[in-house]
Amino acid sequence: DLGWGALAGIGAVVAQGIVGVVVAKPDDDGYREAVFGTSPGVAMLVVMSFAVVIGAPLFEELLFRGPIMKSLVERFGAIAGVVMQGAVFALYHVVGDPRLATLWYLAPLFVVGIIFGAVAQRTGRMATSQIAHAVMNLIAFVALVATL
Repeated sequence: DLGWGALAGIGAVVAQGIVGVVVAKPDDDGYREAVFGTSPGVAMLVVMSFAVVIGAPLFEELLFRGPIMKSLVERFGAIAGVVMQGAVFALYHVVGDPRLATLWYLAPLFVVGIIFGAVAQRTGRMATSQIAHAVMNLIAFVALVATL
């Protein structure tokens, strides 16, 4: 799980980058502010690091690659089910902040959701997609913190 998960997480980062280059970036780059607010303190960054690198991968993988993907795969087949849960995964990440409901944010999240879903479907284990999600989030979080 660890090796395949790490490889899939790095692949997800690369895929996000490729999709991000293809899709036009919006003029307003409010993502950092949407994530951190205007001036995050050290305590907030520490708490967020645990939430992003541990909490989100555990919770989101249990939800999206668990009952959501399982029911979609049973009803529509493996490929369609994985793709549909990828769309739900992407939409989930922009709920609550309309600034993020753009193709610039949705397209990479959709691709990542598909990658995580494919990993979970292929291995039959959620631990692999949880590790992939944690690795991807760690890389993204460190990169985002570096811009502060």
